[in-house]
Amino acid sequence: MCIFYYNMNGLIKALKRRSVSQMIGESINFMIIGMSVVFLFLIVMVVVLRCQGYVINRLFENGAVDTQEDSNPANTTSDLTDAKKIAIISEAVKQHIQQNR
Repeated sequence: MCIFYYNMNGLIKALKRRSVSQMIGESINFMIIGMSVVFLFLIVMVVVLRCQGYVINRLFENGAVDTQEDSNPANTTSDLTDAKKIAIISEAVKQHIQQNR
């Protein structure tokens, strides 16, 4: 406990020896260093994300990825089934509206 008190006492004496202008100068110095670190991190993040977007756009450009829809020959039958479903649903809605007038 005595060592801690002595160290704190020395710290307090050291702080009292500094002038207010020195403390403000150090505060401004820390602020500039901190803001510079954050700014550089954000710049690096933007550059990395733009490079990532460029690479992804180059890889998946012009249909480089095969989708199941393109390779499925049964698309015409599923389109007909969807059209039938839409027609049935729209007819059911029309009947419901006519019955509830």
